[in-house]
Amino acid sequence: MDALGALERSGGMRVLTVETLRAWSSEFPDDELIVLAPQWLLDEVGSPNVRGIRWPNASIMTRAPGQLIVSGIAAAARRADALVSLGPVVSPLTRRPRVCFNHDWRHLANPHEFGRGQRLYRKIWRASAGWADAVACLSAKTLRETRAVQPRAKAVIVAPGWDDARRWMSASTSIADRAIVTFGHHTNKHPELILAGYALLGDEVSKMHPLVIFGAQGTQAEQLRAAALEHGLADRVMLPGFVDDATFQATFIGASVVALATTDEGFGLPLSQALALGIPAMASTASGASETFGGAVDTFHDDPRAVAATLFRALSAPRPVEPPDVRTWAEAARDTRALVGTLVEPAAERPHA
Repeated sequence: MDALGALERSGGMRVLTVETLRAWSSEFPDDELIVLAPQWLLDEVGSPNVRGIRWPNASIMTRAPGQLIVSGIAAAARRADALVSLGPVVSPLTRRPRVCFNHDWRHLANPHEFGRGQRLYRKIWRASAGWADAVACLSAKTLRETRAVQPRAKAVIVAPGWDDARRWMSASTSIADRAIVTFGHHTNKHPELILAGYALLGDEVSKMHPLVIFGAQGTQAEQLRAAALEHGLADRVMLPGFVDDATFQATFIGASVVALATTDEGFGLPLSQALALGIPAMASTASGASETFGGAVDTFHDDPRAVAATLFRALSAPRPVEPPDVRTWAEAARDTRALVGTLVEPAAERPHA
């Protein structure tokens, strides 16, 4: 298992990696999972049948060689049944069955949101989808895009679980009650649009519902603070950056709305987590969320007035008495293992690298 695609502050990639490994380990305790990952991730998974190969991934300069070279050599040397990358890059250096996970292709749709190094690194994704024996796509949207980008890809849908949010425990560490929650940890999140719409809601609403923007740091955080001050909302817009899990979960559980102004989402885990908890969820029409979640997620055009109207509608709507049934991470792990099984059995009689 190659887990190097999950950075410590990578949001959905980290959630998918940790939850898949935990669920696989729990559902199939007789399987031995050899995981190439940084130490913090191995500690977080903490499963008895997970053996770690430690490899740093904070930098592209260490992550890419680990994904392309080290994982393939390790899989061949240990005569693994298969090599599964939980990210988009799987090593070509083994003839054992190879699976990679595709999360999105937003670097092709919005290249301006990425630095040169990121664009160069992501060029590997297309090649990887071509030489992988199977590509697990998180949604029908990602499946469609993968087939368009790499027609050779043997792509299938393996959707993430939603039930992790239902295990969260509310605590006294919440940043704010009844908050509007959004994100700024990637360049495609565009929290400034949510802030601009929030500023149009009026004094009475903003007093009741502070805006919490997770993940914004550095220049982006300073620009958001300046915008909040300009709108007279400095005391109602909170920019905690990255926080510990307990603080994040307590704030999220008590949220009034979860709002994403993302230009592209391969899936959108914050939206599914909100739905699992019965919290109104809204997203930009540019995110593709309606293709994944249908009418369960309200959508808005990229205009502050549209954001304000959608926020007001979400804040005014009654909360569902019973949140919908959700897909579990156990189901996602079983589907992933079943996909690997379809590749391992036909390959059993082939010579291996």
